[in-house]
Amino acid sequence: MILSLNSNQLKKNNEREKMEDIKVSVIVPVYNVAKYLAECLESLVNQTLEDIEIICVNDGSTDNSLEILEEYAEKDSRVKVFTIENSGISLARNFGIEQAKGGYIGFVDSDDYVNEYMFEKLYLSCIQNDLDLAMCKISLFDDETGEMNNDLDYYNLKVFSNLDKEVFNSDDTTSFTNNIVVNVYNKLYKKSLLEDNSIEFPANLIFEDEVFFIKTYLTAKRISVVNEFLYYYRLNREGSITYLEKENNYVDMVYIYKKEREIFKELGKYDEYKVLLANRMLFLILARYTQTSPKFKENYYNVLKEDLKEVLADEEIMDNLSLNVRNRVQKIIESDNYEEFEKIDQFKIFSIVVICNNAEYYLDMGINSILNQHFSFESNIQLILINNNSTDGTDSICTKYSKLYPENIVYVKMDEKRDLESLREEASQYAKGEYTIVLYEPYKLNRDVLSALVLKINDDMDDDLFITIQKFEDIETNRFTYNFRDLDSSGISI
Repeated sequence: MILSLNSNQLKKNNEREKMEDIKVSVIVPVYNVAKYLAECLESLVNQTLEDIEIICVNDGSTDNSLEILEEYAEKDSRVKVFTIENSGISLARNFGIEQAKGGYIGFVDSDDYVNEYMFEKLYLSCIQNDLDLAMCKISLFDDETGEMNNDLDYYNLKVFSNLDKEVFNSDDTTSFTNNIVVNVYNKLYKKSLLEDNSIEFPANLIFEDEVFFIKTYLTAKRISVVNEFLYYYRLNREGSITYLEKENNYVDMVYIYKKEREIFKELGKYDEYKVLLANRMLFLILARYTQTSPKFKENYYNVLKEDLKEVLADEEIMDNLSLNVRNRVQKIIESDNYEEFEKIDQFKIFSIVVICNNAEYYLDMGINSILNQHFSFESNIQLILINNNSTDGTDSICTKYSKLYPENIVYVKMDEKRDLESLREEASQYAKGEYTIVLYEPYKLNRDVLSALVLKINDDMDDDLFITIQKFEDIETNRFTYNFRDLDSSGISI
């Protein structure tokens, strides 16, 4: 590891540290983010909590990120710049923790930025309530559109909305601990919590936040939430490439699950959490399998199949797998090899047909309501987009999503406008699901609608079912009538 620190900066830092105590150490790993780095640093040097140090770990950047860091270090002695050989975000953060002198530690990703009050509010919450861990809500900032989104339950901490305690710990949240946002950057940690429990980021693994969060959250005795959006997470930044445009190997998610099981066992909480943990992690593992580049999939399959032997040897877990993972897990278990699994995995539970004509204003919303189903899009859903000769931006939207999810989305573009019956017949040529749902424009599905529908299928539906959900008409099929206007909380009306 190569480390460099400007000597003038060392002198300035020593002088400041003699003058005042550092309340919070903010660790910023930096790698080739020159375009966004100044905005990130501006949001930190202008924090209303002034007694902070900003530890910037330059992880071997090859652009001018280091130059920007050094400029800020010259202007503000609280900015401390370290350069290491490119080692990945986990080791960069661990290095930052080792340098930290503050009583509390926070993390900021160098392409994001924060509210000017973030660390003051988190720190005051920690001091006033004697906390080990404080967290705030996350806003999603779309770098392409400039829009801010506060509506995603995972990031706005909605899971805590019914908790009647201001200060709590994991014993109070067992039922939803596995649904709490794991990202490290919206939290403030007491440094002694990390030191006393030997908590660090796992080396050479992606999805490192999963492991760090589980150990900090389970060992923290006093936790609280600041119910404000104080962290701004940047989406769709320039230079980011979708997983399909590069070679991505996400098998680390399987190893992360294994590490999390070890942590739960070490802390004596595995039996309490094992079913909840299995359902959450297998959901994520299967989703990442779909997103993995083809050249890595066979190894992913083999590693996962071997790990499933250990996990599912516990009959309680096997008997309590949720609907959104059970079908695909069974395919893995029953298949003899990767090729056989790939052949049977193309058949999903649902084929959802979306018939759209000049739908650019609402198509993104509708498709995302399918992608974000609790009933695992990647594992259980085939989406068939039928563009009925649109003349607006519908084609570009459909093309975008079909490229993002080539294993789940079929895009059919009609050269001339056709009637609905012929479009349904066209869709049936592509549908591979056990059940087919047709959605007409405009639409937006409740996140639980498919999970609820599967329960009804298992209870009392016919095997051969073709469902239509339409906004303006009731379409009766078999014994069930679905009318989007009258959907109940589950998303289904009968």
